[in-house]
Amino acid sequence: MRISKTLFKNMTRCRRYAGLFDAYLKRLASSIDIDDFDRMEKLEELMAQMFDTETGEDNLEEKDAQMEAMSPYFTQLEIVSGEKLEKIYGKKIQYGRTIQEQKRFSFQKEGTDYVCYLDGYLEDEEETCVFEVKATSARRFVELGKKLSDQGDVFGRYESIFAFEKNGILRLREEIPLLSDVEKTFPKGKYHAFKQKLFDRYSSAGRYAYDIAIERYFIEQSLEQSGRGNLAPFIKYYLVTLHPDYVLSEGDRSTPPKYDADAEGRELFVLIDMTLVSKEWQPFLENEMRFVESVLKEMSSKPVKIGKHCEHKGTSKCKFIPICWQDFLVIGSILEYRRARYAFKHPVDGYLERFDLLNSGIVRMDQIDEALLTKRSNKIQRDCHVNQSTYINPSKIEAGLKEIRYPVYHLDFETFPCPLPRFRGERPYSQSVFQFSLHIEKEPSLCDKDKDHIEFLAKDHQDRREELIKKLIEAIDLSNGGTVLVYNSSFEKSRLKELSMLFPRYRQQLLTIRDHVFDLMYLVDTNKELYTILGYEEEEASTMNFYDSKLRGSFSIKKVLPLFSDLNYDTLEVGNGTEAILTYAGFPEMTKREREKKVQDLIEYCKQDTWAMVEILKGLRDLLMK
Repeated sequence: MRISKTLFKNMTRCRRYAGLFDAYLKRLASSIDIDDFDRMEKLEELMAQMFDTETGEDNLEEKDAQMEAMSPYFTQLEIVSGEKLEKIYGKKIQYGRTIQEQKRFSFQKEGTDYVCYLDGYLEDEEETCVFEVKATSARRFVELGKKLSDQGDVFGRYESIFAFEKNGILRLREEIPLLSDVEKTFPKGKYHAFKQKLFDRYSSAGRYAYDIAIERYFIEQSLEQSGRGNLAPFIKYYLVTLHPDYVLSEGDRSTPPKYDADAEGRELFVLIDMTLVSKEWQPFLENEMRFVESVLKEMSSKPVKIGKHCEHKGTSKCKFIPICWQDFLVIGSILEYRRARYAFKHPVDGYLERFDLLNSGIVRMDQIDEALLTKRSNKIQRDCHVNQSTYINPSKIEAGLKEIRYPVYHLDFETFPCPLPRFRGERPYSQSVFQFSLHIEKEPSLCDKDKDHIEFLAKDHQDRREELIKKLIEAIDLSNGGTVLVYNSSFEKSRLKELSMLFPRYRQQLLTIRDHVFDLMYLVDTNKELYTILGYEEEEASTMNFYDSKLRGSFSIKKVLPLFSDLNYDTLEVGNGTEAILTYAGFPEMTKREREKKVQDLIEYCKQDTWAMVEILKGLRDLLMK
């Protein structure tokens, strides 16, 4: 078997992964050569869960449309970073678009091949450096420290355990002579508490530290086996991350952009020296290797306890969650309890961990003693599940409805979160608005799905933001009052604020629109601040206004809509936000006919989102009439 860095990480999750992966590979190869009949039966049972028995479709191979959409940009990111590294070092860096162009290290242990490919590699008589490019922000590392302010550059808002050296490389303070007395800056062991997060492989920054530490382990094992072990202690290890505050300048109009230093002198990339951290990881990785060797010998597919190592809702969730979690992802699971981390509290033992409950056999909502539920909203969820009922607080819904002034402008944005800024003023992962949908409801229920609809869509990858702004301002007339209704106001409000800063000539109009935003979700779920202002006591203000067991703990618009309307997304070619991103991302590669079709698909999807708000608002009004 060949084990990559990614597969190594997965195999260290739990004792079951290797056995499941073995079964998975054998099914893909369409043959199983196993002498043990009992094990073969078990594998076939497992594979029946992995593959659709009628179509043969791989049920585990989930398509991550957003990752697919961003793939060209991730490749571009690696190429741009390689070019920038060559400029910084003034030397040739080995990097490339494909793994064939990248530096490869491999070693063998117990008959297994271990291999890793490097995003960037420099080796000459003066120095040897390994560069691991990550399409993430340096923010997660800078924020390991004391927060000082809410304003300004992220590097000025934190007293971080990392600091810049004169060469512009971010390094742990303990490694910088003038800053090495960390106890003065971080008394009472706070520095080491923050640093410890780098050694939690599931933490925000720790997952990247773990990744490059594995890379170091593979490299050092490879060098040792090839007789070049004397080189290992002199290698420097760097994460190459994005500067969170880098702004693409007005003058950079090249295609693609050159990504020179921005107006404030910030570079696009931040190099983080992980040499010391990766070294301190090595003893742990020796244990990890022993664990992998043991599970490879066992190849056990027996169930194990679930936990945070499954990364159930993370971007790097385990491939085999559909198998291991099948008994827990049932209707009425305790996972549906909202804010589940603090949902269950024992009078003696304190807060109860949901994984502990699940592993002990407590799976369904009704298996939790109501006395253990800390929030009134959770008690409502339990009651709705047990009685298959709907909870309504008419008073709060009516009070919220009274805050809505007509005409109502139902607004929805679609955005493209590109890792590399594309247009003037954007930063890495800016939510670049490329589409809006607007339904105008002049009076309650006085809105036609087609006649009262206005939309804008950038039909190419040119900068169409000003055109979008002009059409939006023209369509929303708040001179005599009104409400801009959205679903999840923090998103739309943030986009409006960003656009107002990027295009100051429209600043006042955009901020006026922002000031009139009201969140429809407040009426269905709740908003403590709003309902406190409206005169409700804290507990009631914090309690949901509406709940049905069909929501399964979620107030997403696609969960709420079926409770108020027959409208659905099943018949749409573009059925969710991720598919919208993928469709827009593909515009440059489409023929004219394909693009015309996809443009219409996107318009219909975004139109559905705002019409869904019209339907939900009407449904809430109708509730009060019953």
